[in-house]
Amino acid sequence: MDNQFKNLKNQEEFFLIFQGLCSVAEFAFNKLDEDFKNIKTDIFLVPQFKKNIPYLISITLVIMGMRGDYMGFRDNDLLSPFLVEIDGVQYDQKYLYKMNDYFRNRLNKTLDILKELDLDLYNTHKKIWSDF
Repeated sequence: MDNQFKNLKNQEEFFLIFQGLCSVAEFAFNKLDEDFKNIKTDIFLVPQFKKNIPYLISITLVIMGMRGDYMGFRDNDLLSPFLVEIDGVQYDQKYLYKMNDYFRNRLNKTLDILKELDLDLYNTHKKIWSDF
């Protein structure tokens, strides 16, 4: 999987795209959490819950891929540290890893919920996820 962003002008542009993707992921995970809470009163939400798991795996993998691609910013063959300042707040590569870990943990918790609902589907998704 090639997640290089060849047309980005600078680290700020990369970060804004990364942050936007994290916002989309946060919304998707929150929506799934809400659906899970409502499953107790509306079992018809179970199929929708199951259907959204591959999407969450995919978006988490994209975040992980982008997090790894910050190394694409090079200056004279030396790695330029990732550091941007947006609205007076500085973000560095530690932030990228923090977001990476945050969404990995959310996905693992979601898979634990799936385990309660459908063990076979859980095993399928867990196998796919464990390859990464």
